[in-house]
Amino acid sequence: PQIRSSLRVLRNHAGAQFILGKPIKDFKIDLSDENAKKVKGNEYFYKIPVKGPDGNGFYHLQTIVSDGSWSVLKSELEVRESKTLEEAKYKDKRLVIFDTEKHGDLHQYAENLDE
Repeated sequence: PQIRSSLRVLRNHAGAQFILGKPIKDFKIDLSDENAKKVKGNEYFYKIPVKGPDGNGFYHLQTIVSDGSWSVLKSELEVRESKTLEEAKYKDKRLVIFDTEKHGDLHQYAENLDE
């Protein structure tokens, strides 16, 4: 449910829609990529390939397991290619899509979005 909610937030994010176009699709994590899933203590980092009609990139999730509960702390879009934005504006940068400190609970935030 956490990843599904995170992807819903991405698909409804105005900036991501502008950069990638609509609809935004996600793909399976490439487990042969050593950066696709990292573990650091009780934090887990995932790199999910995403694509729209105008661009593609990776959706990065920072998650934490606390008291047996798994939650997303932050998600960011790394753009690899976009028809609507010059490369200088996205190269080596990430667009923050969700941050618990700013947006609160992921599920509540995602449920308040219009698809």
